[in-house]
Amino acid sequence: MKDELQTLRDEVQQRTEIAQEIIFEAATAGDMSRVAAVAAAVKELQQSLEALIETRRKNRKAMETFDQLTKSYGNKAAQTRPVIIIHWRALGVNREPERIDTSTGAEALSKFLEALVRVKGAAIMPVIATVISTGSALVSQRPQLDFINPVSGEVYGYRPIGSTGWHVKTHSSTKTKVEQIRQVQEVLSMPERSVQIETVAR
Repeated sequence: MKDELQTLRDEVQQRTEIAQEIIFEAATAGDMSRVAAVAAAVKELQQSLEALIETRRKNRKAMETFDQLTKSYGNKAAQTRPVIIIHWRALGVNREPERIDTSTGAEALSKFLEALVRVKGAAIMPVIATVISTGSALVSQRPQLDFINPVSGEVYGYRPIGSTGWHVKTHSSTKTKVEQIRQVQEVLSMPERSVQIETVAR
């Protein structure tokens, strides 16, 4: 959905730029009727895009309201969280295995990245930033700008990674967080056996 909206924004922007050139040329030639017609057309185009974005925003809010009202009905999947064990010796580091067992997946993910930075240094953060999560990088130094939901305009949930100045986006399921951890391992060339993950009930 984000890609659709971004494509529409790009197309409207391209046509707006073309319209500006045409309006300038028409005004220079004294063709004011064409100026008015093109200006009206581009205004309608921009308004239609704004209306579409607003409609999707309202739809998202309506679905969230519905989910809140109905969450106590029917069969609901049990909430889970990841328990992570880092086997440092598999990474060539003379340390005992480190167990990250927190109350939420969001905290576990941030603690996992914090542990990696503590041992491997903050230089790994730009590499981890190549991991993509819901349309943007998994980590950012500008979460209020980079972690915006393109539909609702609200900022996705995130947590700081220690005192690095970096933050990790935590708006995801436990399954997705496990996949993200595996992606972090991959971009950092960490052996799969170096990180053990177990999914448990919250």
